[in-house]
Amino acid sequence: MFNHSISLIYQHFFTIITFKSLKSTILNATDFNRAMAERLGTTQAEASSQIESLVEIMKKAFEERDSITLTRFGVFSVRKVEPRRGYSPVLKKYVIFPPKQVLDFHPSDSLKEKVKNIGIE
Repeated sequence: MFNHSISLIYQHFFTIITFKSLKSTILNATDFNRAMAERLGTTQAEASSQIESLVEIMKKAFEERDSITLTRFGVFSVRKVEPRRGYSPVLKKYVIFPPKQVLDFHPSDSLKEKVKNIGIE
């Protein structure tokens, strides 16, 4: 399913996010593309294209309600939220919220441990 370059993107994804997190900066798309290009030895345009391919594959899987497991990172899955009763502050009354699909993410134990060990400044 994944071609070689998309596999490389995945392999470096966790390292880049952890590295940026340690610097207490926000990782935006430009920074992410630049970091991936450096790690893969490609241009930013090629890295951006490969990242976009990965995102499209993930979107298609979510549309089909498949879950995606990224080893050492976590599991993305789509789940249905049943209709529920809740209070609407705008309407100032209780209403029934309709059912919907939501994207869940459950981090892996290794990701939880890395985040836990980053420390609080």
